[in-house]
Amino acid sequence: MTEDALKARIRELEEELKRKDEETNVNLDRIGELEEIIMRLEALIPEEDEKKKSRKRKVWDSKLAIELDEKNKLIRKLKDEMGFLRKEKIRLQRELEKIKSANKDSSVIRVEDLRSELPLNDLVKELQDTVSKQRSLINKFKTNKVDNKDILEKSRVKDEEIEILKSEISQLKQKLKDFSPISNDKSDDFITKKLIEDLQQELNKTKRQVSDLKQKLAKLS
Repeated sequence: MTEDALKARIRELEEELKRKDEETNVNLDRIGELEEIIMRLEALIPEEDEKKKSRKRKVWDSKLAIELDEKNKLIRKLKDEMGFLRKEKIRLQRELEKIKSANKDSSVIRVEDLRSELPLNDLVKELQDTVSKQRSLINKFKTNKVDNKDILEKSRVKDEEIEILKSEISQLKQKLKDFSPISNDKSDDFITKKLIEDLQQELNKTKRQVSDLKQKLAKLS
């Protein structure tokens, strides 16, 4: 699951928890109202002996008893629903915490893996040393008494390529400086393995081309 999907899921769970809280509060208010109605209805039922009640009173009492029974059933139903909502709320809270924890742990793991697998400062230094050696070798080729214009032109091209590599390394060093104060959630926007791999491939390509130049110079000498 991507980070955006996790954030969307967290927002969804938080909104659902809010709705559950609102439903629970509404049910509590409704239960309170019904209990108050029941108390009023019970107060209206006289405690006289059944034989002394008039027919009209008996009918009234029957209606009150039926209404009380319905109110009690409704209260039980609301309490059951409230219990379910509370359990659902607890479940959603646990799921939300699990997602947040997993998201946090995955972010930490990604950054730690990147730091452990790619010691960036050492790698940059190594790449700089390699470029410096390649530059020195090409300068040596250029100072040899070789009149082959084609090889000199290729050496000039190599110089340009090395300048490009040096520029890329400079950019990488700047990104390394920017990397440390940035939060884990944004780290992938500033330094990735792909950048290092691309730079290494360019250096390898330059090494092969310099090796070819060296072989050609050896044949001419």
